[in-house]
Amino acid sequence: SSGINAECPLRPGDGMPTHGPIVVDERPIPTLSNKEAKVLPEDEAAPPGADFDGPDELSLKQARDLSAAVEAFGLESVACLFCKQFALRERGLNKIAADLKSNEVSGGIAPRAIIQVFKQAFSDPVFNTLALTLDTFKSAVGLDTFSMTQVEDICQATMGVLLKRAGDAPRIKSAISELFSELMDLPKMSDSKVFHSISVMPCKEKNPKVRAGRLKLIARLLEKVGADEGTSYSVEMVMKFVAPELSHTSRDVRDEAIKITLLMYKEVGDPVRDFLPKDEPELRKKQLIWKKIFEGFDKIDGKPVNAPPPLSQDEQKAMQVKALKAELAKLREMAANQNAPDDKKAPAEKQKKEKSTDCDSALIPLL
Repeated sequence: SSGINAECPLRPGDGMPTHGPIVVDERPIPTLSNKEAKVLPEDEAAPPGADFDGPDELSLKQARDLSAAVEAFGLESVACLFCKQFALRERGLNKIAADLKSNEVSGGIAPRAIIQVFKQAFSDPVFNTLALTLDTFKSAVGLDTFSMTQVEDICQATMGVLLKRAGDAPRIKSAISELFSELMDLPKMSDSKVFHSISVMPCKEKNPKVRAGRLKLIARLLEKVGADEGTSYSVEMVMKFVAPELSHTSRDVRDEAIKITLLMYKEVGDPVRDFLPKDEPELRKKQLIWKKIFEGFDKIDGKPVNAPPPLSQDEQKAMQVKALKAELAKLREMAANQNAPDDKKAPAEKQKKEKSTDCDSALIPLL
């Protein structure tokens, strides 16, 4: 028998003799009458050194999609990446990392092989395995074997998977952000803007946690490298991504977008305003978010933040009318007090009814 079937044609070790004692699992099989078996989290299911059977079979489709990876790293290493046991996935990653370090992978096929491997490995749900994946990826793209252009192609093809995980647990988000930061520091990537471009790729995820996580990543990288039209983040690159998020229904998303908007204004100044509504007193009064943003701009520019915004012509006219009416009321009260007896104050209602024709005639032209 060749060990190949229609659905799962490839199994590591097929057609090869097996030596050693047969291991039999003598644990009792749970029955329906017993209580439900407790399912442990995947990262607690078994210790790292536990013995497992070989990796699961690859289907025909997987074998075709991963042909370059299988040719470069071997069927067993690649098949391990699809195993349910995290220890087997780590075994496959360690073998791939060792092959990369020993330069056993030919330069022609390596980029395609790495892309196929890490598009799968970047989705690993176990943090320790994902951390190993990120370290292996950083080591791989840092090899002298790959040029800047090859690294750009690899990153563009794989790191979108990481962006979809921007809403995961805090330590996963932190690890992903750290990877972006460290890859930017690679000497051969100093002239590349690929990581800037990847970080502001359009976000198709509707989950507010993912969108807020994407913005946090941009904010961290922007604080690290700043904004520069030629070598770093451009205004258009950042604000096209950030401006729509200022109107998002999630407060966390809006807050992160405000933070980046202020960071960009601090870096480049007025060009940021081209992507925002016009700064008008009425807009500041009606919507708190724009009040916060424009007051932040004022603070960066050194303007007094708490100063009242300039009044429109209608508002100025209304203020003048109000002041004249107050003065008229005061004059009426003075006239009423003069007509009242010295030892008795006129009642309040009588004072309101009394009119001073002289005062009225004097103030009518002003109104």
